[in-house]
Order: sequence, then structure tokens, then C-alpha cells
Amino acid sequence: MSQNLLPVLSEPAIQQLLASLDLPVALSVRKLDATADYHSIYILHFASKDAPTLASNFSRDPVGLIDLILRISGNQLPRIKTLNEVACMRWVRSATTIPVPALVRFDASTDNPINHEFMLLERVPGISVDQIYDQLDNRAKHYLISQLSRYLGQLQAHTWDHVGGLSIVDDKVVPGPVLDETFWQTSDIEKYWGASETVESLNIAGPYKSYTDYAIACLEKYSYNVEKHSLLAPYRDLLPRLNALIDRLQDNPAGIDDIKYIFAHKDLHFANIMCDPATATITGILDWEFSGVVPAPLWNPSKAFLWNGKSTAEAKREKDRMIEIFNEQPLADIDGAVDFNAAQMALDKILNYMRALVMFCPRGQREGERAGWRATVEVSLKYFDV
Repeated sequence: MSQNLLPVLSEPAIQQLLASLDLPVALSVRKLDATADYHSIYILHFASKDAPTLASNFSRDPVGLIDLILRISGNQLPRIKTLNEVACMRWVRSATTIPVPALVRFDASTDNPINHEFMLLERVPGISVDQIYDQLDNRAKHYLISQLSRYLGQLQAHTWDHVGGLSIVDDKVVPGPVLDETFWQTSDIEKYWGASETVESLNIAGPYKSYTDYAIACLEKYSYNVEKHSLLAPYRDLLPRLNALIDRLQDNPAGIDDIKYIFAHKDLHFANIMCDPATATITGILDWEFSGVVPAPLWNPSKAFLWNGKSTAEAKREKDRMIEIFNEQPLADIDGAVDFNAAQMALDKILNYMRALVMFCPRGQREGERAGWRATVEVSLKYFDV
């Protein structure tokens, strides 16, 4: 992501924002040095006496101060990302026992003193699991897995009837558009597409009432991308077959929508899981910005679940070991809730590899893999006789 889109604000600007929200003056403001793709992050310290104005049940640091997190958004995906995260956090806090930071204030517009979208959140106690993972013994790791199993079981148990994210309308949580890190975002659109395209013109929207409707929307957008971008011209001969597949899907072929929809975090690696290092008790799960309702087999699309943040062969083996332990848990049967049938599997491959072509060709990346991606699309299209 483009770090130059992330705003850097002065302490007076942040204090002005707090005043506009009728919140007390922060005793201090500290910008976190941690790298974040979509936000600049500040820790705000407030006096203990200000608790009734903020929220009386917020945790205090060792000297009795109240810490809040101010996340100031870049403009990569205007409005929809903030609204999705706020709505997802609200729903999770209300419908499950998953520990999610309390939300103090937010604005999904830029009509505020800092001219940026923002979220002001409770600071979750503890430390992210990835920072202490190597220090944990097997007992602590098993305890983490049992907690995650229980939490994911709660998400799995809820019934949904759409594919997409969540949003806020009239201060209520409602179905919202799909949101994904693979979307074309503002900086990339400007760089690779120019002024004629937008976030809305290049990406799907939603919510969609079924997996079929979602798939059709994806295929239509991928076809649009292929038609419009010169570096995707080598794939335009696929367009008649993609259009034929869209027609086939509109006839509602049997089995495509025979699937369960579940709410998923979608990026549940250990850097997004906070815990008490002394007990391995999970104290918070962070970063719900790309969460949403998905077909059950797609609950872990990036395969990041239980990743400790290290890109090594040993880290992969450890993640695989933890996945095996997770799969043995009584409430962990997420993948098995509804496995893809043959038609869904073929459709999923078409969507995945067309998305890969659309993502990487305009950027001039992954050239050596493109022939394989195309071949997989063509084989999967044959399943549908198109």
C-alpha cells in the first residue's frame, strides 16, 4: 500500500479534533512508529478523572491514565472501509463474546477538523501474540487455539443471507458492500489507470444475496478491467467465454448456492490478536476493516490464520502444526461446515485466477505465473461447457 497516503498530524490538530467531539484534552499524544498500511496511529493519554466523559469501564495503564487509540485513515478506499470496520466491530461486540476494542468516536467522512476519516478506540491491554510467540510453551499455544476455536465457533453459529460486508445506516448495522484488500485503491488507480477510473468503476460493490450474484459481479468487473486496460489485452479472447459463464450462472445452475454464509475476520494472523503474556488469555482481536460475510469455505482467504508473522519455512511448519491442533477442536469445523462442491470449486478457481491476472498484469508483476493462471481459468471454464 502507498505509505504516502497516510496522514501525519500535529498534536494541536489532534487536540482540536478532540475539542470538536466534546472530549477532554489529552495529557499527551504519541505517534506509534509501527507500520500500518491504512492508518497512522496515535496513543492519547487522558487523566483518570476524565473516565466518565470517555467510558467508565476503559482499562487504565499502570499509573492510572486512560489510553485511547486514534487511527487516522488514508484515502485508499474512501468511506466504505471505515463504515465496514465500525459496523463489523459493533456486530461482533453485540453478538459474541469476542474481545473487540470499544469505539469512542468515528467519522467516515473528511468533514472534520483533521480532514481525514478516523476511529477513536479503546486501547486493548496486552501484547500482540506475534511478538511473544517464540516464548510461548505448547500449553500456552494450545490455550490460544482453544480460545480462538470458541470465538470462531460463535461466528460460525450465526446465520446470514448475503455476501458482503456490513455498514452503518441511521446508526444501525446493516448489510454492506464487499470489501477486500485486493481491490483497486485510489493511489493504484491513479498510477495504473489514470483519471478516467474510480474505486467504484473497477471494483465490485454489493451486498449480494447469493454466491451466484457475487460471482457474476466479480466476472463482470474482471471483464471490464480486461476490456479497459492495455496490458490486459492478451486476455480479451477470454471475454466471450466469461460472458457465456455469466449467462450460465444467471440460469441458477444447481449446487452453486448450496452453501453456508458465515461472518469472517479474514486476516486472523497473530499480529492481530492481543493477549496477556503471563496467561496467554486473548485480550482483544484487532483490525476488522476487511471483515465480512463470506461463503464458509472462504473464511480464511489469505491463509493467514495462526501465522506468527515470520516468512520462513520453520514458521510455515509451525503454522501447519497449529492448524492441525485447531482442526481437532470441537468448535473449529469451519472448513467442514460447507465444503465447496465441484461446481463451486471450478467457479472459485475462475474468480481467483482472473482476479490475479487483473491485479498483477497492469502492475507488470508476476509475469512468469500468468500462463499458469490463464490455463487454470480455461480448464475451469470447460467444467461449465463454455
